[in-house]
Amino acid sequence: MAGLWEFPGGKVEDGETVLEALARELREELGIEPTSAEPLFCVRHTYPEWEVVLDIWCVRSFRGEPAALEGQKVAWVPLTEVKTLEFPAANQPIVDWLSTLPRP
Repeated sequence: MAGLWEFPGGKVEDGETVLEALARELREELGIEPTSAEPLFCVRHTYPEWEVVLDIWCVRSFRGEPAALEGQKVAWVPLTEVKTLEFPAANQPIVDWLSTLPRP
């Protein structure tokens, strides 16, 4: 889904828990190590060619400084601006949920 924004993450490998996969993906993509994370909800989306199941987690704290380790764009985006970005269709429930959060 080139050209679209994505949240960090990826496939769970054989023998991994979802939390282990989250930690591995955050290390590989951003160079950070989650120190506190909790599951939020699950999204199931069917594209014409395949189906995805996204386990959505809230990482409350982490070690390290996020960096684009795979050549992707990385940005901290204010909640009020998340809906202005283009995401894959499967990410829409996440974007919708983020728009319900209270503003600081």
